[in-house]
Amino acid sequence: MSALGILAGIFAISFGVGFSGAVPPGPMFAATVMHAREHGWLAGVFVSIGHGLLEIVALCAIVFGAGGFLAHPLVLSTATQKKVAYR
Repeated sequence: MSALGILAGIFAISFGVGFSGAVPPGPMFAATVMHAREHGWLAGVFVSIGHGLLEIVALCAIVFGAGGFLAHPLVLSTATQKKVAYR
């Protein structure tokens, strides 16, 4: 298979996964509808841009090594609500 065919397959799968996450009503849908009353169709654009920025931050954190930070006992105890002594 050619490189273009592989990229097209990756794009199709990524689009399908992204679309399946965006279609069901949830908090993003509610925010978009709420802001659409004031800002019209631009509300969808703004909500999408804001969501995209948060996704980029999360991706960068994963790529650039947030694992060490997340494995810290203080972070784990906060995330799991367990009382762990800080050493």
